[in-house]
Amino acid sequence: MEKRKQPPTTPTADDTHFKRLRSFPQEQPDTFPHHFHDGSSMSTIHSYHAGHILTPWLPLISRPQDTYRTAPPVAFTTTTVPNTPTRLQGHTAAVYTCAFSPSGRSIASAGADKSIYLWNMNGSGDHYGIIRGRHMGAILDIHWSRAENMLVTACADGTCGAFEAQTGERISTFKGHTASVTCCTSTQIGPELTVSGSSDGSVKIWDHRAPGIAENITPLLHQYPPVSSIAISNANDIVFSAGSGHEIMAWDRRTKRVVYTLPGHMGAITGIRLSPDGTRLLSSSMDNTLRIWNLGPYSDSSRRVQKVLQGVVVQGMEEHWSRPAWSSDGLLVTSGGTNGKLMIWDTQAGHVLQTLSDHQDCVHQVDFHPGERIVVSSSADKTLALRSLRYL
Repeated sequence: MEKRKQPPTTPTADDTHFKRLRSFPQEQPDTFPHHFHDGSSMSTIHSYHAGHILTPWLPLISRPQDTYRTAPPVAFTTTTVPNTPTRLQGHTAAVYTCAFSPSGRSIASAGADKSIYLWNMNGSGDHYGIIRGRHMGAILDIHWSRAENMLVTACADGTCGAFEAQTGERISTFKGHTASVTCCTSTQIGPELTVSGSSDGSVKIWDHRAPGIAENITPLLHQYPPVSSIAISNANDIVFSAGSGHEIMAWDRRTKRVVYTLPGHMGAITGIRLSPDGTRLLSSSMDNTLRIWNLGPYSDSSRRVQKVLQGVVVQGMEEHWSRPAWSSDGLLVTSGGTNGKLMIWDTQAGHVLQTLSDHQDCVHQVDFHPGERIVVSSSADKTLALRSLRYL
């Protein structure tokens, strides 16, 4: 792959945690695209459990049994996942991103080792598939499609990738950004669209039916601050972007103009997340706060902030960032910090409910189970942690 030239940038005091994103080494892919814990390698991804290699046509989201039959549906609840951390190990470098599948049966993770790991959501700590050699750089963000049949990634090699969740085969490669693609997300209604943001300051929307054509949300002839996180409204009409600037921009998808901004943070914004009902936006910042914003119509930008949440430690993140998450009912939010701790807040009262010391290094991302009080976190310590919050 030909290296892309980086656009000239003028770093600012709040831009330091994006430096590493611009300079990830563009290494060659692994000799074999998929490798397994028993040392074997195949040209297509296989799932495995307890040393058994399964044929590629078996769905990866099934839980393999000794008889190679698909497991019956399992209702995962807070009583089947322990309220002490289960360590998910396998990555060989920092784990930058993690996400529950829409059904909550699986977890996908990725990071600096350029690998995607797929995990059983049963508290056992087993991973059932690894996808390697598909990207030329660190994978910085990952999301599942609504139908759970596709994984979408944002990568430091300047591309987004779409992969079959069952086989690991590449569906599409989205090219158009001129620097690291730091974040991605998917639409919740209508055609399957992927939204991506980049260190070059641009935001693009990709239609999987025409992967070579990008819808440019940010004007091509204007330079914007590096983007670290994005979100799209449930109606697919407003795109939110945030990064090394101190404010969140709300873009009208039709006019490609900023319709309003959300000012208030005093440091670079490291992550934003839309609430499950689409009425609020959660943001985390290097100013050591999280903010909850009201997205209701006809609200003045200066009055949109509902809560300012204190307690998280994210300062000095020159090589790290942290992205927050909502619980499925919108009553809890969580985020991690450079000290390896996760904080759980009550969104109505605004105070900390619990502090979890599940990691030995920076927590990059946290995600809530789509139906239960269960969280998974990914860290620079090369692990993920899965635990129940059954008492909250």
